[in-house]
Amino acid sequence: MARVRELEAALQSSRQELTQTCETSSKQAEEYQRQIATLSASVADHEKHTAQLDDQLRVEKDKSAAAVQQCDALSKDKTAAEQRASDLARQLEEAKKETENLRAAMAASSTELSDELGVEKEKNTAAQAQIEGLQKERDGLSQQLAEVQEELQTRMAEAERGFMAMSEESTRLADELTRQKEATAAASADHDAQTTALAQELQAERDKSAAALHQVETLEKERTDLFEQLSTALADGKATATELATIRHQHERQERHLQRLEAESSQRSSLEARLATEVESRRRAIEALSGLQTKLDEQTAELSRLRRLERVVGEQKPALLKSLEEMDKMRKTAIEERNAWRRQYADSQARCESLESKLRSVEKELEEAKVTASNAPQPPPDQQAAAAAAAAAAAAQAATLEVDKAVVREQLLAKVDQALAEREYGKMDVVEVFQALSVLCEGEGKPASALDTLNLLKGMHQSYELMRKYSKQAEEEQVRLLDLNRQMERLEADRHALAEWKKAHEEVVQNWEEERKMLVEHADAKIFVQEKLCRSEQQNESLRRQLIARDATILKQRAALDTRDAVLGEKLTTMINNGMVPMEEVVSKLSAAELQEYRRDPKAVLNDILDQNRTYLCEMDEWVSGRKDDLVETKLRLQQQEESLKETQYLS
Repeated sequence: MARVRELEAALQSSRQELTQTCETSSKQAEEYQRQIATLSASVADHEKHTAQLDDQLRVEKDKSAAAVQQCDALSKDKTAAEQRASDLARQLEEAKKETENLRAAMAASSTELSDELGVEKEKNTAAQAQIEGLQKERDGLSQQLAEVQEELQTRMAEAERGFMAMSEESTRLADELTRQKEATAAASADHDAQTTALAQELQAERDKSAAALHQVETLEKERTDLFEQLSTALADGKATATELATIRHQHERQERHLQRLEAESSQRSSLEARLATEVESRRRAIEALSGLQTKLDEQTAELSRLRRLERVVGEQKPALLKSLEEMDKMRKTAIEERNAWRRQYADSQARCESLESKLRSVEKELEEAKVTASNAPQPPPDQQAAAAAAAAAAAAQAATLEVDKAVVREQLLAKVDQALAEREYGKMDVVEVFQALSVLCEGEGKPASALDTLNLLKGMHQSYELMRKYSKQAEEEQVRLLDLNRQMERLEADRHALAEWKKAHEEVVQNWEEERKMLVEHADAKIFVQEKLCRSEQQNESLRRQLIARDATILKQRAALDTRDAVLGEKLTTMINNGMVPMEEVVSKLSAAELQEYRRDPKAVLNDILDQNRTYLCEMDEWVSGRKDDLVETKLRLQQQEESLKETQYLS
């Protein structure tokens, strides 16, 4: 009876495990449905992305066609340029012939018309000028032809390089597509092989499950036989110790077999844990793929920003070049003005030195005149009177002349001041100022007076002040030139930065091309994933039908077991009531609480024991059925997890 209770307890625990397993299976089925929906959404996203890539591919094809048309246009331009070059060469030959004809005509005219040598010389000069003009025109045309040919060769070389680059790109894309197809075919073959291996493994697991089910059925049969033997022995009253030992040995063997089945169940649990770890690793791989997609989007946005920046730089480039040209012109103008100022300053310095030398010579003559006047003898009185009268007349005349000279001097000083004022605004040269001063001081070859000397010194002082002012302006111009040079250096640095930016832009474009190729490969893999999903759906439907059939079979077996347990319970009750089973054995197996309850109501305790035995038998049946269901569900889960793992590995 204790063994029966243990079996009933094991059956109860098996039923609980079966209930939990059913709930877990339902949750897993819902989770699989959600995963299928997520995969369908991702497939739709991949289809949209594939459509975008197809649009980009069409745009690239249009660009290739436009490049081919441009190459054709360049070929036509080349043909036209060659035609123009031949026309120019023909015109040049005609000009040479015309020149030779002119030269021959000139020689004949010079031989025949010697009396008209002057006219012929003029004609010869005109012809020579015309020849020189034709030669210059020929040189210009030759230079223009060389430039046109060089430009044409440059454009043709660029077009050829572009065409070769496009051809290489097309070839590379074709090779890449071929490799991708081969890789897809290899992956498909590998997947088929793996699918075949999984099918074989599934068949092996099914065989194992069938064998385990057969073993369970065998155990059930043996247990039924034991119960019948025990019932027969108890009914006949001939149960011996040997038979009881045999029955106990068979029970122990069944217990060991059940333990072995539990060990297999624990192994399956460990396998499920390993598969869960693999699923987690696949989830991390999918997250990594999502990170790569995000990085690709960021690079696409960066590429768009760089293209906008390149367009803005292209729009501002003419203005920058124009400003650079203006700055170059300003720098050249400033250099020319500085050189002019230096030349004027040197001329003014020379003029000042000459005036100083003249002033020293005048002072020396005045000293000599004074010495000569002091050493001269005194004239007679009548001569002195005549000299005094002449001196008075001369003084009157000198006064008149002084007045006239003062008027003229004032006029000249006014002109000088005006010239100085105008020179401050850059409207008059310093040489003109010194010419006016020389006219003012020297007059008509007469010695300069003290007032003239002072005026000369005043003019020289003003000239020096003006020169200092011009020197200051020259320094300011030098500073401005240095600023312009610094600006030019900054512009050069900006040019270098722009070149580096273009290089980085090319690298970004190259990275974008590589990412686009990866997306194309991803689009090719999408078809393979869709086919795999279809096959998985078909396999799931087949397994679902098998599970429905298995559940129907299990329900029938459970009904048969319930009927058999009811019959056995009735037999056991009849045996106990008829005294075939010793009550002492039953009572000795009871606990203290059950013994007290038995003493109060023996029939109720026996009914409880019978109910417990029936429950235990039912739970054992459910546990065995649950093990069968676990085997099927475990194999289904293993297959789905293996397929999802392989899909994740293929995508990664």
